[in-house]
Amino acid sequence: MAYDTDVDEETTTETGTRTSSGAGQEIYLGLLWLGTSMWVARQELAASGDAFSGAFGAAVAALPGVVAGTLVTAAGLAHTIAARFRSAIVRLGAGVLVGALFGVVAALGVRFAYGDAPSIMVLAATVAGAGALGGVVTALPDPVIEAGMWATSWTFFAGVIFGVLRPQVVIALGTGAEAQTRATYLLWLATGLIAAYFTWQKLPDRRRWAPVAGALPGLFLLAAELLTRLGGDAVSTLVFSAETAALSDAQRLRLALVVLVVGTFVTSLAALRRR
Repeated sequence: MAYDTDVDEETTTETGTRTSSGAGQEIYLGLLWLGTSMWVARQELAASGDAFSGAFGAAVAALPGVVAGTLVTAAGLAHTIAARFRSAIVRLGAGVLVGALFGVVAALGVRFAYGDAPSIMVLAATVAGAGALGGVVTALPDPVIEAGMWATSWTFFAGVIFGVLRPQVVIALGTGAEAQTRATYLLWLATGLIAAYFTWQKLPDRRRWAPVAGALPGLFLLAAELLTRLGGDAVSTLVFSAETAALSDAQRLRLALVVLVVGTFVTSLAALRRR
């Protein structure tokens, strides 16, 4: 894979080794998100008592946040290491290896936080897989990764803020189920616009890579949700009957799709207008 000089804005050391132009902020925010998700889940588990159902329920509730945090943090760490290599194949291999190693560390955290029940081990394996998947992004040019990760960090932050503001938005839009629905889609749209804005702000080559970078926040969310569903399905076969309701929230999937579509469309439109 070849990278254009106007896209690749990395520095080069005297020995010719590539170094990343910086993903420290994204790594820090990813670690903060992951640590917060695990801590909250651990508090829920402690409050639920020693019952297996309580531990299982807390682990399942924590899984989306832990998977998303693992994905983004693994991507940041993998990008930092892989950016030192020129070969695209070596970059990808190093990125997946680093991501997988971090995923194993996160999985061990899940294991020691929740116990060694079979269902918990499935959840830990899901988290480990998220780490390896996060390393796959190193196949992209470094500025694209950094812009996408920066936008993803703001997408996570928007989710927290909008969660707090949601009651006020619902009140402003009226009452009843229709107001709830309008508020949901309005906040999802706003999240997608935030993702597109911060992607555009961070990306140096806006003509060529804008659609790819704009899609990354939505792809991160979509990958986290699909992995969550995979872990949830596996756990349901171990613990519950076939008639048990799905463990994943369909709204998370819809949010991921909205962010993906809006982020890609807005950045693509902005790139076309810039030409």
